Amino acid sequence: SFISRFIKNLSKNIKFVCVYEDGEIVKKNQVIAKIYGNSRSILALERTILNFLQHLSGISTTTYFLVKKLEKSKTRLLDTRKTTTGLRKLEKYATRTGGAKNHRLNLNEKILIKDNHICICGGIDCVLKVLKKKKITNYQIECDNLSQVRKLLNFGCKNLLLDNMTPKSIKKSLELAKGKKVEFELSGGINIKNIDKFANLGANFISSGAITQSAQKVDIGLDIF
Repeated sequence: SFISRFIKNLSKNIKFVCVYEDGEIVKKNQVIAKIYGNSRSILALERTILNFLQHLSGISTTTYFLVKKLEKSKTRLLDTRKTTTGLRKLEKYATRTGGAKNHRLNLNEKILIKDNHICICGGIDCVLKVLKKKKITNYQIECDNLSQVRKLLNFGCKNLLLDNMTPKSIKKSLELAKGKKVEFELSGGINIKNIDKFANLGANFISSGAITQSAQKVDIGLDIF
């Protein structure tokens, strides 16, 4: 646990013992860890430790329930870059612990061409000309309608992000790509309340910013015995 390393870096006089491993299911009112050492030192770190545990456990728990919704499908859950400033690596660790697959950490890993980029460039045709001219292959393009999907598939795009499209339009998009090696990612307000509508459409991935942006903190406290 990173909490153990965090405490060790701050105080060598405090011992932190995990009762559960990261990712294990914990029932209500269970002891998840024990801390031994000077009470003054422990109480000085209490709020920081609990803030991390509550926040990251909330993300893992939220992620877990979305992943459960996808367990009978071939679609995998991805996290996003919608993370708290300074905590991206920790929050992505929490989503991975909850069962999601980590998406790009930053745009250096893969170019993401979104609607704003397309607009600034002058339209999808201009974007495709730039990609062809510069021989860029490692990219993903955001689509929000079937016309864009058709054009991108004809161009030979291999990675499409279908954003805020209806299940009906998503099905049609996947049908257009039959016989082609294309990865489809679905995004746009997908959460625990509506993920069932998208779970069995046949997309490769669903990305959800809700697992980091809207996760409810888990109630964890520290009691001295």
